Amino acid sequence: MPARDWITDPGEITRRSFAIVEAEADLARFDPGERSVAVRLIHACGMVEIAPDLRFAAGAVAAGRAALAAGAPILVDARMVDSGITRARLPASSRVICTLDDPLVPGLAASAGLTRSAAAVDFWAAHLAGAVVAIGNAPTALFRLLELLADGAPRPAAILGFPVGFVGAAESKAALAATDLPYLSPAGPARRQCDRGRRRQRAGPGGNLTMLPWLTVIGIGEDGFDALSPAARSLVDQAEVLVGGDRHLAMLPSNDRRQRIPWPSPLSALVETIERLKPSRVCVLATGDPFCYGIGSTLARQLPIDQMVVIPSVSARTLVCSRLGWPEHTTRLLTLHGRPMALLEPHLQPGARLVLLSEDASTPAAVAARLTERGFGASAVTVFERMGGPAERRLNGRADAWARAPGADLNTIAVAVAAGPRAHPLATVPGLPDEAFSHDGQMTKREVRAISLAALAPHPGELLWDVGAGCGSVAVEWMRADPLNRAVAVEPKPARRAMIAVNAERLGTPGLRIVDGQAPEALAGLAPPDAVFVGGGASTPGVIEACWTALRPGGRLVVNTVTLESQAVLLAKHAELGGELVRLSVERAEPVGPYHGWRPLMPVTQWRLAKPYGSA
Repeated sequence: MPARDWITDPGEITRRSFAIVEAEADLARFDPGERSVAVRLIHACGMVEIAPDLRFAAGAVAAGRAALAAGAPILVDARMVDSGITRARLPASSRVICTLDDPLVPGLAASAGLTRSAAAVDFWAAHLAGAVVAIGNAPTALFRLLELLADGAPRPAAILGFPVGFVGAAESKAALAATDLPYLSPAGPARRQCDRGRRRQRAGPGGNLTMLPWLTVIGIGEDGFDALSPAARSLVDQAEVLVGGDRHLAMLPSNDRRQRIPWPSPLSALVETIERLKPSRVCVLATGDPFCYGIGSTLARQLPIDQMVVIPSVSARTLVCSRLGWPEHTTRLLTLHGRPMALLEPHLQPGARLVLLSEDASTPAAVAARLTERGFGASAVTVFERMGGPAERRLNGRADAWARAPGADLNTIAVAVAAGPRAHPLATVPGLPDEAFSHDGQMTKREVRAISLAALAPHPGELLWDVGAGCGSVAVEWMRADPLNRAVAVEPKPARRAMIAVNAERLGTPGLRIVDGQAPEALAGLAPPDAVFVGGGASTPGVIEACWTALRPGGRLVVNTVTLESQAVLLAKHAELGGELVRLSVERAEPVGPYHGWRPLMPVTQWRLAKPYGSA
């Protein structure tokens, strides 16, 4: 192989290149500071002919160098610009910030009618003061920067305006040159006069350009503000009022003098408190993902989502699954924060993986005790405290041997459910054994109940009226079919209402609403149902009419009866409204002396009717 005859020393390459630039480019009009920058610019592009086009605002070079010496941030519009910055040559540890890839940018761009490059600039506001800005790609980013500065955003120390392309590049550089900002930029061919009216203007009250919504919700982990993305940190820094728990607000620097509002008690007053602050920029600090049993859901129920920007952090569920190696889609997430322990019951299935959000330090022991009481003491329990932060701690053990002292209030529990000899898992599909319920014998029996619930066809999140509820077996099984389902049990007899409450607690539906009263009068004022089951009182005048009238379009009405009088009512209603009539007969094998024989239950006549969609 022939000996190398080309220069390999980078220092020598640079020296010779600079000498060529000095010899061939017209640099006479630049002062010494500008001259050194011009040489590097010409060297970078390899074109000595651009020297006449280079423009420097008075004092821009000195201001930019001073900013870098002080460690000011460098804001860039593209990753290629970021990659072109040699960190080793910076005089201080300046942070290079590129917000183009932030996950919030595409949505903001779409809603505001901007390019992604322009939308990303909106997240620079908190970092602009005294910064060095380098636009090396998008003319729209430079246009947007000029809009924000004209609208009162903090001034940077220096702007390097080098956008590229055939559309907007020359115009954006001309617009920069027409300002009093400290800039460095090459002049471009003036294909058309820069027309500020060509830029998309979004006028708000008083003609000011609207930027981001007034309300932001930022999820924060135990690793604090340092782990936030540049866009999230920018939104926190731009806020005038900060709202959060004591733990969140304590993460702020001690010299941060902005208004701070801790969570009010009760939390329901939070939205009213926040609304009174509008139009001030309000930032709500939340734990992890604000929409995972968090404050985001509370706010979105009462405020339009387009009035807020939400940037989540990693949820507790995701952190738990990453530490245990559990596929997240195979787990069930429950919150016990402010909710009864009975919610665990439908999920006590062998092999289930549960992620539980705790109420406080006492919750792990209470969960272990509940598991043991129900025969699932062999379940593996893992408690994670302060996940993601320097004080993270992990505790492991079996439910029936849990003897850990209460630790941190901020904890998440993982349970790998395992059944022991005393466990009696109950399925979530309809048809629980009759003995699973507290009842006085007057109940919808197992086989008929399963058929009735199939006809009611529970869909996630729907509301059932269980009229003449008895022991509440149909309402309980409706709610067990999906965690989002809701039900109202209407029952006039106090003893039976007490049984409904016992069954709701024991079988994991503590949210079942129990209404004291006789239909149809007791139905007044209830939320319109998606399904109605009439298990008692079908012959009472006005009951079926009231239920059918209240039923939502697409809803299902199922009426069961065993008496001849009620059957006559159903025959008449079937003739009037249609639907299906079904006769259900069940026989069970029972002892007959030393042998067994079939003992029939009372036949049940069932009327099923669905209300068409679009009907009143």
